Amino acid sequence: MNDFRKIPTTLIFYESPLRILHTLKNMQKVFGENNKIVIAREISKKFESYYRSSIKEAIDFVSENQPRGEYVILVDNPPRKVDYTNKDIFQMVDELVRNGQRPIDAIKKVAKNTQYHRSEVYDIYHSEEK
Repeated sequence: MNDFRKIPTTLIFYESPLRILHTLKNMQKVFGENNKIVIAREISKKFESYYRSSIKEAIDFVSENQPRGEYVILVDNPPRKVDYTNKDIFQMVDELVRNGQRPIDAIKKVAKNTQYHRSEVYDIYHSEEK
C-alpha cells in the first residue's frame, strides 16, 4: 500500500462495511492521520451520503456508527513538492535552454515537473544567470 503515496492524484477505493474500518486504519498508516478523504456511502441510491474529513476523524466516525451499505473512499494524494536547491533548478532550466528550448518554455517545463511555481523558477534562473 505504500506505493500508493507515489501516485500524485486522488485515489479511489471501493470497500464493504465489514472492512471499511480496517481499511481506514491502513490508510492512516500510509497517508497519515491528517490526510483528507471523502467517504461516499450508497452512491446513486436513496440513502446516498458523504462524509468529508481527515482520516483520523473518519476512523472515529466509522467506529461510532454502524457501517452499512457500499462505500467509496476518495483519498487526497497531492504531489509531494521535492526541495531542490537553486543550483538544481538553474541546471534543469539551463540544460533545456542549451538543448534548444526558449528560456520561458524551459522555465514552464521545470516548474511543472518540480511542482514549483513558475515565478519561483523564473527568479531562480535569472538570479543565477551569469
